[in-house]
Amino acid sequence: MLIYILVFILINFYYFFIYINGNNKSLKKKKIFLFFSFLTMFLIMGFRSENVGTDTSLYCNIFIKNSTLSFMDILKSGDSAILYVLYNKLVSLFSNDRNAIIVINSFVICLLTAIFIYNNSKKNVILPTILFMSFYHYFSAMNISRQYIAVLLIANSLYFLKLNKKLPFIFMCICATFIHNTAIISFTLLPIFFIKRNKKKLYIYLFSLFVIALFLDKIIAIFSQIFPHYELYLNNNLLTEVGQNKKILITFIYIIFEIIILILLRKKTLKIEEENSLFIYYFINALAILIGILSLKIMLLSRIEVYFSIFAIIYIPYILSFFKDKILYIYIFTLLMILPMLIQLKSNNSEVLPYENWLFHIKVN
Repeated sequence: MLIYILVFILINFYYFFIYINGNNKSLKKKKIFLFFSFLTMFLIMGFRSENVGTDTSLYCNIFIKNSTLSFMDILKSGDSAILYVLYNKLVSLFSNDRNAIIVINSFVICLLTAIFIYNNSKKNVILPTILFMSFYHYFSAMNISRQYIAVLLIANSLYFLKLNKKLPFIFMCICATFIHNTAIISFTLLPIFFIKRNKKKLYIYLFSLFVIALFLDKIIAIFSQIFPHYELYLNNNLLTEVGQNKKILITFIYIIFEIIILILLRKKTLKIEEENSLFIYYFINALAILIGILSLKIMLLSRIEVYFSIFAIIYIPYILSFFKDKILYIYIFTLLMILPMLIQLKSNNSEVLPYENWLFHIKVN
């Protein structure tokens, strides 16, 4: 656990060192901060042993298998995650070492996260970076790396959502789905393009979510028929998985901020751009809350919830920016948010402990 706490401390150190003097709104400083923060996270994630992360060894085995296939065999295979198979094959052209896929997956995840934060958090890139760790996304990505590549493609599609560009958004959703099939859930964000973004529509949307929840079992049954390899998750729930039930603490935080968004939309006079952004965040966060609660019963939903919960690292700092004395709130919130990370690390969620490094052959408990 010590190695991860040191990374967390280093990120905070980068903040104080880079921002101690001069203009805190400088884009150059934000780029420097993101570069050093995600370089540090990449070095720890990218050179970890395949024993760090529940499914890391599985990804290494899949990589070796895919490296032996020809491009024609891959295209003929009809694999539902064909883009990930092709990606594995491309990586194998440079190296067949089992660790190569760990390094490249980690690089892609850290790069996509940094781009996501930079494009959507121009006011504050520090807190989203910290939340990426404290909300346990960084550690979950060591476990389900392939899915996190899909998740972060969807996260970066937020840029097109805000600009109301349908085709680029749909293209990114399709690409993500052919990397990890669960990304098909991202198409539920399409109504954002068509719903008139005002306060009355929020209540209609909440009622719609309630109706969807009533028929969720049938929807999941259809999904498992189309993609039968996910059927094993249907008989499990988070309450019976060791360490997984701690995620409900983070869902509770999402609920608090959902209430704050609603208050801001009802009580505060907002610019059109601000109201538009809050509506999008409200829409996405409501989905994250619904799926997070229902995942206590159906574990498959915990794999789906992350497509929406990843946006919390962006919208929580955005919401805090509306408060007076926002700097104080951000400092307090940052200190408090280390708790969910420590609680889940103590339970060894995603099996990221002990940490092992294959490059330097070190092991840290």
